[in-house]
Amino acid sequence: MSISRSRPSPSSCRAALITASSAPAPVRAHATPSSCGRARTSVSGARGGRERGEGRAGARDMCAATLLLLAALPALAGRAGWCAGGEVVSVLEAAGAAGGGPAFAPQQRTSVLAPLGHAATLECRVLRLQDKSVSWVRSRDLQILSHAGFVFTADARVSAASAPPARDAATRHTLRIERLRAADAGRYECQVNTEPKMSLFFNLTVVDEPVPEVVVSVLGSSVVRVRAGAAATLACEARYEPAPRALPLPALDVRWARGAEPVALQGARGGVALETARWPARVESRLTLAGAGASDAGAYSCSAAGRAATLTLLLDDDGDRAEAMQRDQAAARAPRSLRALPALLALPLLLLRAGIYTRGHSARHTLLGRARPAARNMITVAIALVALVALYLYGTRTFGYWRNKGVKHDKPIVLVGNNAPVYLMQKSVTEMATELYWKYPKEKVVGFFRSTHPELVIRDPEIIKRILLTDFQYFYPRGLNPHKTVIEPMMRNLFFADGDLWKMLRQRITPAFTSGKLKAMFPLIVERAEKLQARALAAAAAGRPLDSRDLMARYTTDFIGACGFGLDADSLNDEDSAFRKLGASIFQVGVKEAIIAMLKEMFPEWCKHLKYMGRVEQPLIDLVSAILKQRNYEPSGRNDFIDLLLECKKKGKMMVESVERVKADGTPEITTMELTDELIAAQVFVFFAAGFETSSSATSFTLHQLAFHPEEQRKVQREIDAVLARHGGRLSYDAVQEMTYLECAFKEGMRMFPSLGFLIRTCARTYTIPELGVTIDPDVGVTIPLQALHNDPQYFPEPHEFRPERFLPHQQDDSTKFVYLPFGDGPRACIGLRMGLMQSLAGLAAVLSRFEVAPAPRTLRHPRVDPRSGIVQSIQDGLPLAFTERTPSAPAAH
Repeated sequence: MSISRSRPSPSSCRAALITASSAPAPVRAHATPSSCGRARTSVSGARGGRERGEGRAGARDMCAATLLLLAALPALAGRAGWCAGGEVVSVLEAAGAAGGGPAFAPQQRTSVLAPLGHAATLECRVLRLQDKSVSWVRSRDLQILSHAGFVFTADARVSAASAPPARDAATRHTLRIERLRAADAGRYECQVNTEPKMSLFFNLTVVDEPVPEVVVSVLGSSVVRVRAGAAATLACEARYEPAPRALPLPALDVRWARGAEPVALQGARGGVALETARWPARVESRLTLAGAGASDAGAYSCSAAGRAATLTLLLDDDGDRAEAMQRDQAAARAPRSLRALPALLALPLLLLRAGIYTRGHSARHTLLGRARPAARNMITVAIALVALVALYLYGTRTFGYWRNKGVKHDKPIVLVGNNAPVYLMQKSVTEMATELYWKYPKEKVVGFFRSTHPELVIRDPEIIKRILLTDFQYFYPRGLNPHKTVIEPMMRNLFFADGDLWKMLRQRITPAFTSGKLKAMFPLIVERAEKLQARALAAAAAGRPLDSRDLMARYTTDFIGACGFGLDADSLNDEDSAFRKLGASIFQVGVKEAIIAMLKEMFPEWCKHLKYMGRVEQPLIDLVSAILKQRNYEPSGRNDFIDLLLECKKKGKMMVESVERVKADGTPEITTMELTDELIAAQVFVFFAAGFETSSSATSFTLHQLAFHPEEQRKVQREIDAVLARHGGRLSYDAVQEMTYLECAFKEGMRMFPSLGFLIRTCARTYTIPELGVTIDPDVGVTIPLQALHNDPQYFPEPHEFRPERFLPHQQDDSTKFVYLPFGDGPRACIGLRMGLMQSLAGLAAVLSRFEVAPAPRTLRHPRVDPRSGIVQSIQDGLPLAFTERTPSAPAAH
């Protein structure tokens, strides 16, 4: 069950904002409350009419400025401030509404349930359409089905029609689908070609059983009698009968009306609250009217899916106390911090009155320049107080977001939200997400605030599937760049990019990771694997332990240097390899980097030019530029990553259908972009960063687990020996493909300690989670806590036991399909999955074919995670292991 509450914003918010944004300067022309009058009279003791005049002008200007700040503060407060639960209305928006432009009619049926093989009709009603047109778009593939009544699909089952305005003055636009198939289920968009586009989303559910009826009934008595001035609560429920077997069902949305008019939660009346409790096939709704008066009495109806129930509200006349009770209830509803706000903001005025315009103040002294020190101190205090109040409002403006939607969450802290341990480098983001996962075991989703940005931690595999795959068009951005337009050069890469840039890069770079290209790279891997064995052999001969994480990081660095840059980094032999230091520096998070990341999240507009990757940006750009010039901007035939990017550059501009912009006719715009040297450097950066850290982390942790599980280690080694014997004792691409149990051990290591501790997405368009009926808005982040999911016993029994057999083919089932996600899933899954897997298995095979690994004296059974870890998890203090040379066993099939 989920519970959500909606409360309106007071009408004074709207009035204050319109006044603040439309008032000309000076403000005194329209605002002269008594506080200003008192400020003007405070100069009555000054000498001379001229002094009094200047004093009055100064006081008037200061009072006017403070009033302007008072009027503007609700805009700072946003949804969590004075206007909690409602929208902020600007003068332009108000003018647009008054102008009578197109709008969607209220109380539309946006959830449609239909049986397989039957027909379904979606009806979209638009007010004041004028010269605009309506399109129907299928959301899962962004296919335009119709425009202005004309069908644009070859599917003969689809038809569209438009009807002229009816009694409610709305034109009706229908989309009908005959002979429904299971694949027809999903979201459909009714789009009006205004600028910007207007959209209303419809959800179609197709069930393979008779469609249950929707029944709406009153909870309790259908006649509600209260005293005038008391709170009145009306309750009803909507449910499916009989309870259907097929789930999920369209969420039942209950709407309230008084007579023929919808009940306005955000109307001028104020004091209207709606509480909703949901179950899979039932919803309860309670409408509360605080301080009910004579104008509230009458017939009410609650409706859902075209069904309705009627209630009557009657009032016992007790008008003597009604007004006082309503006033008291309104005061009680106001948050305590906001009730104190007028007093806080009045303090600067009192200080100014007491300290500046005192008897004997000379008109020759200016207000801010030559006033006596006490007055200047008071001005400083006043400004500081106002700044603190403004900062508080800014830092809490979104904190009502999850509460208003009925989503459970921890209490946030001003400005930092729930992210304080991350900012203080006490916990990693993965640890924070894991804690929330286990703290709310009965919830499908949990709210979270990263600074003031609302995010959602997903605990349910079905919702994860929707986000990553089924409804990907709503969640294609990762949203890792705090500012949408000012992006660091190194962040304009395939992993961090969103929107059209991501789509173009993905399209161009995908050919780099075909099986043929990976096979061609394998000789480079073999060379590095031999150097890896040599380094381990030297340590084994000396009897000293090796940090397996450092060892595998050097192997990975050398591979990336060869396959990515065409360079011999030689970090396995050179302790001071510059290439190794560059790779390590990418993931070093110091106090400076932590502060920059925090400021960019808290104040994205003000801190948009701060660079988190500034320390590696120029060295990488210089390195890539040198390589490009050396190759004369032509592919060299090395078949490395830079060669691929040069081939992409030779093809000319990148060109794709936009996922962000559409033409006036509703079709996607064509977006083009040049692959510049800076963009090439950014792709090389992410190739380096992703390959370096993820592979070294995963392989070293797998070696660590095999060291503590010698029986599993022997199983893996017997398989490696047998495979190599069949391939003449040489490591090859085909040989690695046959090492199935080694792959199982690696996957089990990735399950226990995934390199990516979490996946992140950002909502691109308003989206309602069907299982919960919770609607999330654009720019709300979504976190999938992989570390927690991978170690949940309901998906992986005995999750803390290292059991590679979990991943044998006959052990696999669909229950963990969207739980085990070390490389992600869907269109934004890791593009280098096969390369990373090949590189990692080859490195493990090279080590385990020659050496046995065992815990060293300093080896921890459960290594500690570095709290400074970002997206990629890192082990604190390394993973030391003892390496002993072994004699390969006789060939035997595993």
